Amino acid sequence: MTECLWRNIYRVKYLGMNDADEFFIPVQHKTISELMSDIDKAPTATFGFPNFMMKGNEMLPKVAKALSSNSCSEIKNDSLPIYYTRSKGCVVRGWYIQKVIFRPEAIYIPWVHSIINRQWRMADYREELVVPEDKGLSYHFRNKFYNRKDKARQCSTPDYEATVIERYIKAVSGCDI
Repeated sequence: MTECLWRNIYRVKYLGMNDADEFFIPVQHKTISELMSDIDKAPTATFGFPNFMMKGNEMLPKVAKALSSNSCSEIKNDSLPIYYTRSKGCVVRGWYIQKVIFRPEAIYIPWVHSIINRQWRMADYREELVVPEDKGLSYHFRNKFYNRKDKARQCSTPDYEATVIERYIKAVSGCDI
């Protein structure tokens, strides 16, 4: 991760740290760029996205409709990506669970959940912003959801329907459903 930071320090304005089964999802905006423009207030160095744990195996409504009507040949029932087969989840809060987008020029050592040792490279950046849940989330599509025994890693909200990812189906599959 540190090598990624140093290779991109002056190439990009923001760098996201997430796992392969996680996606930064803007809730009120169409794109991450629009979201970042809205929440980016100097001197913010890191932006922590609460983790939204996707659960269950209920298909997204738009995907179910496309499959039943055969309106999209690119989407096949036997090979659906996991992010099409989960429409419910819950928020898990905490700095050790969140995923971050940060300014490469502002920090020394990144970690997927925050920065290490709270060491800042530039005096202008000292803030860490927890992104409000109604603005952005890190959707986590773990193969099997589990509620950890330690209270700090359990759902902070009741399960609820989450279909915001439906707006990205065209970009991922090419289907305009």
